Amino acid sequence: MTKNKKKATWTNVQRKCGLDAGTIQMARDLGMTPRTVIANYSSSRQERWKVPVAEWIRDLHEKRFGKSGKV
Repeated sequence: MTKNKKKATWTNVQRKCGLDAGTIQMARDLGMTPRTVIANYSSSRQERWKVPVAEWIRDLHEKRFGKSGKV
């Protein structure tokens, strides 16, 4: 897969999940793929128990890297 296609998929994730560039960078730091992030996105009423994707990524980033000033 070329860089342009990878970038496009992250752009699609950003648009679909409503994430900002900082949250996308956190997901990349954690080694997530666009497919992983989309798989944890919940837009249906049946999955109200799921935490919003942005919050989920931030929590995982904080657990792994600690609370830092890094984006």
